[in-house]
Amino acid sequence: MFLAGRAAWAAIVFIFLTTGISGPRAQPLASGASSSRKMPAVGHQNEIKNLQETLRNKGHYQAR
Repeated sequence: MFLAGRAAWAAIVFIFLTTGISGPRAQPLASGASSSRKMPAVGHQNEIKNLQETLRNKGHYQAR
């Protein structure tokens, strides 16, 4: 009887764990992304081009 009770509790715990693990999850925001902070894409584009040009001048970046 004692083993049957332990087995039943183990089954209940297993069911709770598996439903919690396989349940739907909230999608986290991307690293550093914030929906409240809006920045123009042009500013980022200029920074990227400057960084690429600097790397190209140093010989570390071959893409155009």
